[in-house]
Amino acid sequence: MPGIRSLAETLVINPNTVIKVYRELEQEGVLEIRHGLGAFVTSRRRSLSKAEEMRDAQQLVHEFVSTLKKQGLAEGEIRRLFEAELAGAIQRR
Repeated sequence: MPGIRSLAETLVINPNTVIKVYRELEQEGVLEIRHGLGAFVTSRRRSLSKAEEMRDAQQLVHEFVSTLKKQGLAEGEIRRLFEAELAGAIQRR
């Protein structure tokens, strides 16, 4: 990838903007930044970033809780089910 300064000059933008974009691309697994050497496109992209994983998981939990509420379970019952499942998952490790 082009250097930060040269890309900023080419695009006529602030170098801090390029730094921010490069960091975001690194977090998404698209770029690998090697300090002192530059930024390189990764050979393989991670499947999902941690933020994407958490968003997907949150959506699943939301849908599951909504389904249980529609079946008539109270919030306390749902909470106890989640806690029991988590406790069981820890013991099964």
